[in-house]
Amino acid sequence: SLKKEAETKYEIAKKLYKPVPVVSPIGGTIIAKNVEVGSNVSLKQVLFEIADMRRMIVRSAVFERYLSKLSVGQKVKVTVHSFTDIALDGTLSVINPGVSLESRTANIEVAIPAGDDIKPGMTASVEIVIDARQNVITIPQDAMVITPRGEKIVYIVESGGKNDIARLVKVETGLESDTQSEILSGLKSGDELVVLGQDALDDGAKVKVTDGK
Repeated sequence: SLKKEAETKYEIAKKLYKPVPVVSPIGGTIIAKNVEVGSNVSLKQVLFEIADMRRMIVRSAVFERYLSKLSVGQKVKVTVHSFTDIALDGTLSVINPGVSLESRTANIEVAIPAGDDIKPGMTASVEIVIDARQNVITIPQDAMVITPRGEKIVYIVESGGKNDIARLVKVETGLESDTQSEILSGLKSGDELVVLGQDALDDGAKVKVTDGK
């Protein structure tokens, strides 16, 4: 009969579709739920996203030429873009042993202290010191001019009687950051540097020193 056939199919269905527990590999907080009760799911479908809020990390990458200067446990400065006024003390926790053939970079992970304001998915900047110098002369990157021949020059202010004049000076640089350059030769402590309009200057041009107001 139709009733008996239906009961048979029902029993077969119960055997085929038994509830299967899904066990999370970590303990944490569910931050995304992609299914509802009764939904059909498929193999490898993402059901939930879970984050361990006690173990926050920042994923980034570094160029291969810097790898020899990095080590696990190294201290790192981290700035979360949502809180630019707060610098976090991070720790380099993972350095991928492989280098990408396309980008020539290696992936890294930086562990940061957990906080109520920091959420998974936020973006951050990572600052890693790979070399340092003490008691050196530094100048702003913007004050330096690169000539067509590749020479690095700056202009210093020289007193010329009634008028101050700009003198062209070739410099040799050492360590450089995004904003500062170490000067190995060409300048001495106390030199007054032209930091505005130097691209349009010539050696010996008259300049006016202002207090920036």
